[in-house]
Formats: sequence, structure tokens, C-alpha cells
Amino acid sequence: MSKLKKIQVDHVIPFAIWKNNDLWNLLPAVPKINNNKRDKIPTPRLIESQKKIILHYWEMLDESYNTRFQSEIKISLLGNNDSKNWRHLAIDQMKESCNFFN
Repeated sequence: MSKLKKIQVDHVIPFAIWKNNDLWNLLPAVPKINNNKRDKIPTPRLIESQKKIILHYWEMLDESYNTRFQSEIKISLLGNNDSKNWRHLAIDQMKESCNFFN
């Protein structure tokens, strides 16, 4: 396994499209991939295919920054609703948001 030397922060929904720096919208990315993505909006299909990875990072963020992460994801993706099933609801809403912006 090769070591990753550099990472960048990717706005899943690009900042140029939606001025959003919420933790749920920021994911680590390899520079080459992030530079190729630029301001492209991911398709719902791509989000679904990367769901495990997205949820993994969300879990890490939730564990480390629970209050901020939960507040931001609730307001932006969950309609300010509390839910034990927030992960899958948020992924579905992220796909809907990307569909809207495409």
C-alpha cells in the first residue's frame, strides 16, 4: 500500500455553486482527483457508489465534532429534524441537492 502524501479538502457540492462550508460537505480528496473535479457536481449515482466512504468520514466528523456536525447536517440536509436514521436520510438529501444543482 502506498502512502498518501497530500490531500485536499473537496466541497462535495462546490462552493462556487452553494456557499457551504459545513463539515458534511467537506471531504478529503487526492489532489489530482480534486483538481479534475473542480466545480462539477457529483451525480446521485456517484454519491451512491461512494456512500460507504462518505459515511465513514461523516462518522469520524460526528465523533470528533458532534455538536457542530449534527447542527450543520440537520439544518442543511435533514430539514432540522432529529432522526436515528440521519445517515441514510442525509445521503438521500445530498443526492437530491446534487440533482437540483445539475
